[in-house]
Amino acid sequence: NGNGLRSSWDASTRYLGEFVAGNPNGFGSYYPDANSNAHISGYFEKGYIEGLGTEYDDEGNVIFVGNYLHGMRSGWGTEYDKYGNVIFEGYYLEDKRVTSTSMS
Repeated sequence: NGNGLRSSWDASTRYLGEFVAGNPNGFGSYYPDANSNAHISGYFEKGYIEGLGTEYDDEGNVIFVGNYLHGMRSGWGTEYDKYGNVIFEGYYLEDKRVTSTSMS
């Protein structure tokens, strides 16, 4: 339990944040590519991001703000291009866009 940095066994991913029983649990950031600054920040439970989270691209631009369930986009969310323009706002289910209020 506590805070720290954990890399995957092959060092391809990393997580920086709170842990419980060796798993990401609490507030933290997950980097799916350890050689990139692209990451997802938010609250993690039993190793998965849960609830409200924010995704960033490699340059630090916000590219998604919304809800997650078991590590996947689920519920309401807004997707942005690298300039901050909304490209999708609507409902997600299992990482897929379902309905939209605006799309360009």
